[in-house]
Amino acid sequence: NWLAYQLKQDWSEQYDALTQGLRQAAPMFLRVNSAATPVEDYQQSLYGAEIDTDIVELTTGFNVANSSETTTTLSTKGLRLHQTTAVNALPHFAEGIASVQDMHAQLAAPIINKALMAKLSAEKSDTENTNNEIHILDACAAPGGKLAHWLELLSSNDASSLFHVKQDDAEATSPVSKIKLTAIDNEAPRIERIYDNLQRLNLKQQDLEQAEKNIALNVICADATRWQHGKNKKAATNEPVFDAILLDSPCTATGVIRRHPDISILRTEEDIEQTALLQADILHNLWPQLKAGGYLLYVTCSILKQENVEQMQDFISHHNDAVAIEFTDDCNWGIAQTIGRQCLPIDIESGDGFYYALLQKTAE
Repeated sequence: NWLAYQLKQDWSEQYDALTQGLRQAAPMFLRVNSAATPVEDYQQSLYGAEIDTDIVELTTGFNVANSSETTTTLSTKGLRLHQTTAVNALPHFAEGIASVQDMHAQLAAPIINKALMAKLSAEKSDTENTNNEIHILDACAAPGGKLAHWLELLSSNDASSLFHVKQDDAEATSPVSKIKLTAIDNEAPRIERIYDNLQRLNLKQQDLEQAEKNIALNVICADATRWQHGKNKKAATNEPVFDAILLDSPCTATGVIRRHPDISILRTEEDIEQTALLQADILHNLWPQLKAGGYLLYVTCSILKQENVEQMQDFISHHNDAVAIEFTDDCNWGIAQTIGRQCLPIDIESGDGFYYALLQKTAE
């Protein structure tokens, strides 16, 4: 059928392993709230409940311009269960200690968070920059897994928190005094799912305030192809306001066929064309709202190049102020593309099909 043909066109070398992998059951992964407990400690709690797991550690490296460190490296840890388990059997799940999230999906928040920290580090020598308030955007945020992960990192008390960016001067004040995080999605029922997830994880605005975290969270029901921050929807232009944007873009979801086999039956060739146009519209609308020096992380759960690397190539060809940040050989996940990296669901123990591309906006 058309999907098999397209996969063979896109992934000729990996085609046999990929088509076999898509027929296998997907493993179950957990994301542990590192602000609440270390991954290793929660693994011991699972052992106590007779639930066997393995720690999976993904390493990501990418190049950073105008920074004291030319390469930034980060580590992401999650848990892979040996057997799928009902969430109500997971210790302290109701209290928000852990979330079910694919391992490759767990890369999104740490990457954009680390990129933003690199931006702040590069700007800290600018003595004229006295505004310690930053604005960040999670676009197409529902059901809220990546948003919650980002909030967990922002709320932590370790080096992953933007409030604790390393300073050369031990007595220097934090480069961030307040974080404004806006999350948008275009369907009201999906917005409710965001609120439900944040409530279980104790990450709603009142929870952040009670934890004395200076984070302002604003969840908005809006269309990412037209929405503009703080301006009338009919405005002709939009202002650069965000220091970082996480765009979990709409896609054909061909990377999660193992979890939703009906995708391979319901998707059509026309769906790819329509989805690629939608992605382009969202990118073209959000990009002007990103500040110079800011980062946009483009993410899909697709394994089709038209929605991924080809989308990025087309976008950069139309935006002279967009630079693709190179992922380095430090990465132990995915396949290097001309722009970004592509994860394929080949190994029955690995995560789903995800694509990641990190863009930085240069000064015009």
